[in-house]
Amino acid sequence: MKFNTSELVEWFNHRVYPMIAFVITHFVVGGILVAAYGLAGPDSGLPLFIISVAIALTTVLFIFSTIADMKLLAIDASDEFKATQLGASMKGFDAFAIMFSVLVLAVPVAHGLLFL
Repeated sequence: MKFNTSELVEWFNHRVYPMIAFVITHFVVGGILVAAYGLAGPDSGLPLFIISVAIALTTVLFIFSTIADMKLLAIDASDEFKATQLGASMKGFDAFAIMFSVLVLAVPVAHGLLFL
């Protein structure tokens, strides 16, 4: 089954925007963890670091699942959609996944430097 432009755009709206919101939430929670560390003191460092790592791994898994879905949908795109500018730009998902993963994993690394 090939997807046309309107079907793919609806899917992207359904899948990509929640991923972006999840990534933004990840960074907000990272800031909240720093504030919690400041309030609770140095004894709270290890538990907060464990929470930070768990949130980061969840976020990275969500990113990779979204990227995998985007790759599969790019394969199933109709020829009409592939001829559009958006359809032609549906490449480079691996670089996108690596870039976001590095940014997401930088948060627990920073937390480790701060908390431990």
